[in-house]
Amino acid sequence: MTIEVFDNVFVEDDAQIIHDTMSEKSFSWHYYHKSDNKADIYHWHKFGGHNEKELIENGFDWVMPMWHHIMYKYKLDDLCGIKTFRRIYFNAHTYGIEPLPHRDDGDFTMIYYPDMKWKKDWGGGTAIWKEDTTEIEKHVDYTGNRLMIFPAKRLHQALPINLGCYRLRTCMVFKVYLDAPDGRLEFYENNEEAS
Repeated sequence: MTIEVFDNVFVEDDAQIIHDTMSEKSFSWHYYHKSDNKADIYHWHKFGGHNEKELIENGFDWVMPMWHHIMYKYKLDDLCGIKTFRRIYFNAHTYGIEPLPHRDDGDFTMIYYPDMKWKKDWGGGTAIWKEDTTEIEKHVDYTGNRLMIFPAKRLHQALPINLGCYRLRTCMVFKVYLDAPDGRLEFYENNEEAS
C-alpha cells in the first residue's frame, strides 16, 4: 500500500466538535511518550485505548463513531485489509518541540488532523520517507479534517511548527495490526507504556 491522504473526512460540524473536544481544558496532556522506539520521545501525549471497552472506560466513547465512519467511508478492509484498530491515542506539539523521525509498530498508522483553523504556513505536517530512507517521499501538510494512512514501518516524523503559531498542533493516531505475530498484540494490549 502506498501513502493515502483523504480530505473532508467528516462533515464540517462534526470535525469542529472533534477539534473542540481535543481543545478543552479537561483534555489533560502528558509531556512524554515512550513508544516502541529506542529513543525517548518528548511531546504532548494522551492515551485513548486499545479497544472499544478501554476507550469507553477512559472517556473516549466519542471516538468509536469516528472509527466506524472512517472504516465505512474509505472501505479500509478492501483498501488494505484493515478490520479494527489496536491502539488509539492523541499527540500534540507546540513551537520548539522537534519531533524525531521514527517507525511505528504494527502494520498501518492512521493520523487524523482535527484543527479546522490551522494555517499552512504554521507547518506541523508529516514527512514520510521512501522505504530506503534516502529522501522524503511525501510531505503531508497539516490540513484540518484530513486523514492519512501509511505503512507503519515507514520512517516518518511530525514536522516543526513555525514560531508565529500559538496554537497546539493536535492529531489523533490509530495504530493498526492486521495480525498479531509472536504475541505482539498481547504485549500492547497489556502494556500501556507502549502506547
